[in-house]
Amino acid sequence: MIGFKNFKEPFSQDDRHLLSEFKVIVKKMAAANPMLIDEAKVHLGHVMVGGKQRNVELFFEKAFKGDPDLSPTQAAAHCKHYLRFSEAMRPYLVKMAQRIKRRIYMRNSRPPKTGSRRPRQ
Repeated sequence: MIGFKNFKEPFSQDDRHLLSEFKVIVKKMAAANPMLIDEAKVHLGHVMVGGKQRNVELFFEKAFKGDPDLSPTQAAAHCKHYLRFSEAMRPYLVKMAQRIKRRIYMRNSRPPKTGSRRPRQ
């Protein structure tokens, strides 16, 4: 299961029960609407990145400033490798890279601010 391999202690009985309920819910979602699985992956990505969120954003900022032609998919692959994320996190990282690349593009396409302050005398 995604992210559970990092636990050092074996699962407790309550954890096993929650995990089995989670698997049932995922199966129901897949049966009802397969597109919901992709949304669930994105949501789980938000939960799993947790404390590394800022590191990931900084990684993408530096990557796109250094090479603006870098695709979000390539940047996500580099981020996954260097920050040691599992393969299951790739779709979330690609979405995040797209969002950050768009942010940088918009920041660079804005006209420079003109000085509205009076010059010092």
